[in-house]
Amino acid sequence: MPQWLIDFGNWCYEISYAAVATVGVLFENILLTILDGFFIVGRLALDGVGAILQPFGIQQLFDALPPDVLGMMNAIGLPEALGMIISAITVRLFMQLIP
Repeated sequence: MPQWLIDFGNWCYEISYAAVATVGVLFENILLTILDGFFIVGRLALDGVGAILQPFGIQQLFDALPPDVLGMMNAIGLPEALGMIISAITVRLFMQLIP
């Protein structure tokens, strides 16, 4: 078999391999762009929740509590528990969005 034909076959193989790899990178970038869009929507939703709750002044309500009550809340781990509950509700919401 002539050498130029072998070289041409190797060249075709390299070009096709590069094309397939490029298509794979293209699909990866498309999926990451979609995922980034979901993160942007989530961030906007969280900003909206913060804007909705701001008129209620939740921080002022906690500041109005006596120091003994705040100490007991910290002793029983209420801030950590609230964080876990909010995280669980958020995960459950996102799990329901996935069909």
